[in-house]
Amino acid sequence: MKKFLIISTRDSFLIKGLSVKLEQSGFTTDFVSSSDEYADDKLEDAEYYIYYMDSDIKEATDFLVHLAEIVKKSGKMVILIGRKEERDFMIQYIPEEFVMSFYERPLDMDVFVRDIMMETSGDRNEGEKKVILVVDDDMEYRQLIRGWLKADYHVALANSGVQAITWLAKNACDLILLDYAMPVADGSKILQMLRSDDVTKDIPVIFLTGKNDKETVMQVIDLKPADYLLKTIGKKELLQKLDTFFAAREEA
Repeated sequence: MKKFLIISTRDSFLIKGLSVKLEQSGFTTDFVSSSDEYADDKLEDAEYYIYYMDSDIKEATDFLVHLAEIVKKSGKMVILIGRKEERDFMIQYIPEEFVMSFYERPLDMDVFVRDIMMETSGDRNEGEKKVILVVDDDMEYRQLIRGWLKADYHVALANSGVQAITWLAKNACDLILLDYAMPVADGSKILQMLRSDDVTKDIPVIFLTGKNDKETVMQVIDLKPADYLLKTIGKKELLQKLDTFFAAREEA
């Protein structure tokens, strides 16, 4: 049972409602105020942090500095809820690689909880939908792709190779959409990591690349992925590509 710590300025009606929704879906929740000087036990106990941001976020800089130290040491992920300007302020403190996802207010709690269930579990339901793991360091692009695919597929997100490997250690997926150009560990290194592990070596990988020059395309092809797609691809074409890909695998 996953445990979430909800962080905000105050324990409002909305926070209580979010906590109830999560607990009705099988999660455990707790709450801490960003003004709480004695939050370490709760921060240590939780597996994930949900930060419900508001207009008072700029008053919580001491807490944010402390939270940043904790996520860097523990590798725990933060889910942000708020306005884009609040998110931009937050990632001055919390490195973006530790931000699992961002949801704008007003929050659709049913959609939020459904997404969280997918991101934190590899369980399958809804007619055995295929599971796709999207690995990209660009938070907005991850959210865009998930928005396009979530009606037809279960979509999990990872913002780095390390997070992807960690997720795959506990969950199964049918396909990985992998950004070819990422900092620290690029797509080629991540693919090598996947292929060297017995658990992940057979998961097909489709590269996502923002470049279509001959040199980049040849580098990608040489790695022998299942396919590669340009990041300029639109929603309709992407869905068609994925439908064709899975249909071909079922016929093989």
